[in-house]
Amino acid sequence: MNIHYQSKQNLSNNDIQAAKDLLTHKHQVDRTFSDPYLFNRYNFDRSMPSFFTAYKDRKMIGLLAVYADDAEAELSIIVDPNYRRKGIASKLYENFQSETASYGIKSLTFKTERIFIDENPKFLVSLNLLLTDEEVLMAYGTSPYLVEERFDIKVLIASEEHVEEIARFQSESFEDDYELSLRYARETVANQESPIYVALCQGYVVASISADQSSDVNYLFGVAVDSNFQGQGIATYLMKQTINDLIQSNHKPFHLTVEADNQTAFNLYKKLGFKEITRIVHLELKK
Repeated sequence: MNIHYQSKQNLSNNDIQAAKDLLTHKHQVDRTFSDPYLFNRYNFDRSMPSFFTAYKDRKMIGLLAVYADDAEAELSIIVDPNYRRKGIASKLYENFQSETASYGIKSLTFKTERIFIDENPKFLVSLNLLLTDEEVLMAYGTSPYLVEERFDIKVLIASEEHVEEIARFQSESFEDDYELSLRYARETVANQESPIYVALCQGYVVASISADQSSDVNYLFGVAVDSNFQGQGIATYLMKQTINDLIQSNHKPFHLTVEADNQTAFNLYKKLGFKEITRIVHLELKK
C-alpha cells in the first residue's frame, strides 16, 4: 500500500480540511465526538514538528497531533477506520519519537474516548497502556440566555492591557507556572479565533473564559475566577454573556471539557444547560 508520511510544524489549509474529513468519518464509525487541536500556537516550542500525517493518494488516512504547552506532551492518534490494523498508527508514533527526540519532552499522554476503550477491550492490554485521567465533554446548543444585567460587573473581550492580570489569577486557579499562563494569555489575546472574555470588577480583571472558534463549534476553555471573587455568581454571569455574544456572532453550538472529579464545575455547566456527550480518557505507557 503506497502511503506517504510527513511531519509538519503547522497544517496547511488543505491539511486542516483533510483532517476534518478524517475526523468526521472516524466519529461516524466510532460514535465519538472529541477533536484534537489542529494548530501549534500553544506549544512550548513552535519549531517542533507537531503534526504527523499519513496520506494515500490525496486522502489523509492517519494523523498524529501533538499538544505540548510544556514538556508534558499530549498525543492524539487518528486512523481512518478503513485502514486500521495496517501499522499506520505505529508508524506515525515512530516518526513522532524519532523527530521530537531532541526537544526535551519529559512525558507522554495519549488521548482517546471512553467509548472507544469500551468497544475495544484489548486495546489497553495490547499497547501496555494505563488509564490515568478522565474528562467529560459537554455540549450546549444555540439558545441565548435571559440575563439580568449586573452593574457591578463589566464583560468584554480582553486586550493586551489585561494579559498580566489574566495570567496572574489563572496561574493561581490552575496551579500553573506564571510564565506558562502569561504565554497562554498573550497567544489567546493575539488570536482573533480564540478571544478571551473577561469580567471586570472595579476596573480589575476578576474572571476569564476563552473560546476557540476554529472548528464547527465554539470550544470554551480556561474558565477561571479570582479566588477573592468566587461564590458571587461571576462565572455564571460571564459564561452566559460570552455564550450570548458568540451565538450572535457565529451561531455555532458549544463544547467544553471538565475533569470527571470536578463535581462543582460539572454541576455549574449542567445548570447552564450543558449535556454530557462523551468521556475523554488520558492514557500512559506502563513503566
